[in-house]
Amino acid sequence: MTRSPPLWQSIAFSVDIGLTAGELESVEKECQIFVDSDNTNFTAGTFNIYCWKLHDPLKVQLCCIYQLAFNGSEFTRKYRATSRILQSLQIALFNINLSFAGTEGTVFKCEERTLTSDSNLGRFSKRPAGPAAPRTSIHASPSASFSASAA
Repeated sequence: MTRSPPLWQSIAFSVDIGLTAGELESVEKECQIFVDSDNTNFTAGTFNIYCWKLHDPLKVQLCCIYQLAFNGSEFTRKYRATSRILQSLQIALFNINLSFAGTEGTVFKCEERTLTSDSNLGRFSKRPAGPAAPRTSIHASPSASFSASAA
C-alpha cells in the first residue's frame, strides 16, 4: 500500500498595479504565520506569494502557493482548509489597505478594520475614528469565521 504525498494548492487573484514589495512581503508574512500555526491542516513554511503576470486594465496577477498537511482526499477537510487560508489572505490584504478598481473604473478601498475577540481569526468590524490601533496578527482557530460589517 502506498501513501499519497501532501497536496500543493494555489490561489490566483488580481490587484491594481502599484503593490509594493513591502506590501507583498507583509501579506506573505501574515499568511505564513497563519499556515505555521495550523500544522494539522498545512505544512509549515510552505506559503509563498508571487507576482505572476501583468494584464489589462493595469492589473497584476498574484499567485499564492501552499501545501496541505494531508493528501487532499478528504474533500470537506480540503475545502475547509482552503476557506481558512482565503480568510487569512483577506485579512492580510485588508491590513495593507489594498484598493481595487473595478472594470467600470470604480475604485474600491478597504476601510480600516480591527479584529474582535470572537476568535483568533476574528470577525471584522469598522474601526472607530481616532488613532490607528495596532495590527492584529493571524493565527489558526478551528472556529474561525469571517464577516465584514456593512457600511
